Parts: sequence; C-alpha cells; structure tokens
Amino acid sequence: MPFGNVNGTIEPLAMGVPVVTLVGRRHGERSSYSILVNAGVTSTVAHSGRDYLNLAVRLAEDASFAREAREAIACGLPASPLVDGAAHTRHLEAAYVAAIGEGAPGAQADAGAGHPPAFG
Repeated sequence: MPFGNVNGTIEPLAMGVPVVTLVGRRHGERSSYSILVNAGVTSTVAHSGRDYLNLAVRLAEDASFAREAREAIACGLPASPLVDGAAHTRHLEAAYVAAIGEGAPGAQADAGAGHPPAFG
C-alpha cells in the first residue's frame, strides 16, 4: 500500500483471470483501475470496501458473472492500448522529441543538420 501492483493486474489479465480492484484517490491507488478501464473490463472495479468484498465473492460464487468477466478480458485486452507496443513506442518517441524541443530548442536542428530525422 498505497501502490496498485501493476504486474499483479497485467499478468492475471494476460492469462484471462479477472482482477478486482478498489479505486483510490491517489495515483498509486488507481493504477489497477486505469489498466482495467483501458482493457475495457470495468465490471470488477469497486468504489468501496463493501463493493470490493461483494465483487470478490460474486466472482467466486456466480459462474455466469465470472464467465462474463473472462469474456470481457478476452475481447478487451487484445484491442486495448495496453498491448499496442508500436503505438506506445510512437507516443514515447514523440514525448522525447517534445521534451528535447522544450529543454534545448536548438538541439534537434543542430543534431540533424543535413540528416533525416531519427524518429518517424
């Protein structure tokens, strides 16, 4: 606590296992929530301690709810930005270029004079 255990969310989802999370207020308490929303799997997101307990029990006892959660993972995760490595790389490269441009405005022009851009 207060960290959201990113690997403890991503790894079960990658194996099709539902994850229950309790949404907190701070960044570290919302990482699993963010992952589930980006995967399109929100049926196991709790907003209170009582909700968290009820969802965990429901997953254990309600086979149709557990199946629906697994189906949401199977449909949502492959289409989510969480597994789009190429798009992530493009966004990261663009962020680096923007940061360099803000921190050292002339650096890109000086480094690339007469050469094609490294990113693109």
